[in-house]
Formats: sequence, C-alpha cells, structure tokens
Amino acid sequence: MKRDEQTDYRKIVPHESSVYQIKISGKVTTSLLAIVGDMQIQKHPGNDEINLIGCFPDQSALLGILNALNDIRHEILSVRILETD
Repeated sequence: MKRDEQTDYRKIVPHESSVYQIKISGKVTTSLLAIVGDMQIQKHPGNDEINLIGCFPDQSALLGILNALNDIRHEILSVRILETD
C-alpha cells in the first residue's frame, strides 16, 4: 500500500452485530459454560479443540469474551467472522 493511500477500516472492522467462530483448546468446564452463555459449543472428539459460535453486537463484546477465555486459561487458536448483519 502506498503511503498516501487511505485504508477504509469500516470495511475491515464490522460495526454491526456479527456471528463469530472462536476456536479454543481445553476442556468444557463449568467456568467455560458460565462464560459462553448461549453460544453454540462444538467439541471435537479425539483432541482438545472446541468451537464456540455466537453472535456479538460489537467488537467490545467480542473482546470481553476473549479476555474471559484468557482469564480461565483457554488458549485461543483462532477467531473468524462467519456472517455480519
């Protein structure tokens, strides 16, 4: 990107609610269940990977759950947007 080109961050960072998939490692515990609330939980048999799928109204809410997952020592493997409103 050239120095004088402007990046439109509105195209990169969604401002409306979005459905995210958060992939973590670890076990499903009562602490995890309390944090994720009504998010969909998909446990992969044979390994420690867990997919969490849920809708977040904004990036602040997403960061809140990522920080909470970090606080209970679940390694965050990936975060991706599945769809936006």
